[in-house]
Amino acid sequence: MASLCRWSSVYLSSTIHWQSLRPPLARCCRGLPHGRQMSLSSRVKGAFKTPESEVLDKITSVPFYELSNPPLPIQLNWLFLFLDAVFTGAGVALAWRYWTYKVPGDEEGAPPKSELRPANQRLALACLHIGIGSVVALRLINVRRSYVRKLWLFPGSVPANYRRATVLPSLDTTVVENYSLFNPRVEFTLERNAYRFTGHKQDAMLRLTPPGGREDGFVLLTEGVQIDGKPVSRDEALREILNPFQQSKTKAHSKKKKRSTISTAAS
Repeated sequence: MASLCRWSSVYLSSTIHWQSLRPPLARCCRGLPHGRQMSLSSRVKGAFKTPESEVLDKITSVPFYELSNPPLPIQLNWLFLFLDAVFTGAGVALAWRYWTYKVPGDEEGAPPKSELRPANQRLALACLHIGIGSVVALRLINVRRSYVRKLWLFPGSVPANYRRATVLPSLDTTVVENYSLFNPRVEFTLERNAYRFTGHKQDAMLRLTPPGGREDGFVLLTEGVQIDGKPVSRDEALREILNPFQQSKTKAHSKKKKRSTISTAAS
C-alpha cells in the first residue's frame, strides 16, 4: 500500500512538472471555453489576424458601397486554384519520372533505348513547373483582393461613428472590405487628392497613392450593388461612386439642416 501511494505521488508530480514545461500555445490550444476545440482553419486565420483587423471588425455603420453577390472571377477562383495545383503536380511528376532521352543500344545494331535524364536536369524542369504554378496561384489569390465587397467612407469634415484614432480634419478615412483570404479589411487614412475614383467601362476603379508608397487599386462593380444600404441601378451607382466624398458631404449637410429645422420648429 505504501509503495502504491509512493508511485502515485511520483506520477502526479511528474505530470504536473511536464504540464508546467509545455509551451503556452500548446496549453491554450488544447481546449477552448465550453469544451470547444480550435479548428485548423481558425488557427491559420488567427495567425494572419492583426490587432488592426480586430478593430476594423467592429464597424457597425451601413457601408457606402456593398456588392450583393460575389463576381464570377471570385466564384471560379477556387476552381482555378485547384486546376493550377493539378497541372503543376502533373508537370512535376512527368518531368521527374518520365523525361527521358535516347541512348545507343548495348549491342551493335541494337535499337536505341530510353533512359531518364540526369537528376539535375529533371530537378530544374520540376522547379520550373513549381515556379510557374506558384506565380499563377499568387495571381489568382491577388485577384480576390482586387474586388471590393464593401466600402466605408469617413470624410474628415463629416462626423462618423468609427474612428481608429483622432484624425485631422484634412484627412479622409476609407475602409475597404474585399475577398482576400488573409486580411479582408484594410484601412487608408490619406489626403483627399490621394483617392482617385475613375470609370472603367461600366464599372469603377479606386486608386490610392499613399505619400511615398506604392499605388494600390481596387475594382468596384456597378451591377447588383447597394449604395447607403439601398439597391440602385448601374448608372446611378456609377454616378455615386465617381464622386463619393461630395455625396457624403451633401448628405451630411442635408441631415444637419433637417435637424436644425426640426429643432427650430419645436422651439
